[in-house]
Amino acid sequence: MPDKNQTFRKITVCAVFAVFAAITGLLESMLGLDVYFPVPGVRLGLANLFVMAAFVLYGARFSMAVSLVRMGLVFLLSGNVTALILSLSGGMCAFIGLCALMPLYGKKCTMIGVSAFSSALHGIGQLAAAYFLIHAPVFWYLPVLCALSAVTGCINGFLLDRLLPLFPQSIRNNARYGEPIHAQTKTERKDIL
Repeated sequence: MPDKNQTFRKITVCAVFAVFAAITGLLESMLGLDVYFPVPGVRLGLANLFVMAAFVLYGARFSMAVSLVRMGLVFLLSGNVTALILSLSGGMCAFIGLCALMPLYGKKCTMIGVSAFSSALHGIGQLAAAYFLIHAPVFWYLPVLCALSAVTGCINGFLLDRLLPLFPQSIRNNARYGEPIHAQTKTERKDIL
């Protein structure tokens, strides 16, 4: 029985994450936060905080579910097929980045590094999808997009690093990548790249 309760709790938290991620993404689009990053394809991407939080707390399966549900909700509310394709492509590449670096979280890199790498891969995925959609030479834009995406990834990683310890202890108890959340002090965090 405890396993079913724990699974139910994870699913519930991730469902809330997915809804918050969809709302955050839609609000970011409607409020015109692109003014701070007036470069095509670059956004703050605050919705990704919830996807990364799901990865840290519950692992890859739950994070992927949050990401896919978020994309589905945004598509249902906006109806933009092109945005869905770009989002899926970027999201899958970002997910690969999370899977590659998250095991190093707290040991060799911080959430800022994980998020920056994942965000840069998101930009690469979006450019690849854009190339197949419009058949135009878009890869000249790759260095600019990756650099700016890494900057927004650093911002998101910094925010998530500060927000994770604020989650209730009942959620953090069985976190998949919980050691950095529980054990490290502020001085120990400064020592990690």
